[in-house]
Amino acid sequence: MPRPARILAISGSLREDSFNSALVRAARKLQPSTLDIEIFDGLRDIGPYDQDLDTPELRPAPVAELRRRIAEADGLLIATPEFNYGIPGVLKNALDWASTPGPGAHSPLHRKPAAIMGAAPTNFGSVRAQLALRQAFVWIDADLVVKPEVVVFRAHERFDETGNLTDPGTIDLVSGLLDALAAKTRCGAVTVVARLTARPGLEDRVRETALSLVDASRAEPGNLSYRTFADLTDPGSLVVVEEWESRAAFDAHLTSPHMAEAFAAGAALLTGPPVEHIIAS
Repeated sequence: MPRPARILAISGSLREDSFNSALVRAARKLQPSTLDIEIFDGLRDIGPYDQDLDTPELRPAPVAELRRRIAEADGLLIATPEFNYGIPGVLKNALDWASTPGPGAHSPLHRKPAAIMGAAPTNFGSVRAQLALRQAFVWIDADLVVKPEVVVFRAHERFDETGNLTDPGTIDLVSGLLDALAAKTRCGAVTVVARLTARPGLEDRVRETALSLVDASRAEPGNLSYRTFADLTDPGSLVVVEEWESRAAFDAHLTSPHMAEAFAAGAALLTGPPVEHIIAS
């Protein structure tokens, strides 16, 4: 039986009695057996985005921790308040840090299954903030749940004095959102087929580099197999076939130190980025 999908939940509010933090806690209580929700509580520690520091060597520790946890999760759940018709600055700032490329061509958020919800005491209940967040996720290229929309308006009427969600309609909506997120998560095994095309005269160096990754990749958590093959249709190309226990395990592999070295070498050895095809079981 497949393991539950690991979901990282983030509240975009720092307020102690935040409705959105309460909404995230409610989601964890309502989680189906197919999900395992853990709550990220380090938003306050993430400093303003600074592109000069946005490298693997210089990123602040709280940023590196956020990126690592997103990469290792099978999906993302965000609850956003609405400030001035938009996303709170602390939440947008965290997404800016998490959305830039890692050692490979993609960020930890790339094609990551994600769901959003939000609560506010107003009659519009974060609808504008959620719209802005959806627009951000278009560029990020996350795999966003479209329906149901969880817009918790007049939030103070839907939680009790201790922060428990008590409104039946909202409970049903949150449960439906979690079911939709579970359907998007890739918690089964995945097979990755990558085609590497060498620059003229560098075919042997590409093969040597690919073969040097075999032992290190096989030793990583979640790897089921890692093989290289000659491309019979193109003598200048090499095919790598990898099997991983989950998409999250593969995403974590892409951020490993030896893959960072491989991506750096590939820039000089290959005609372009590897052409990948990911097949979920």
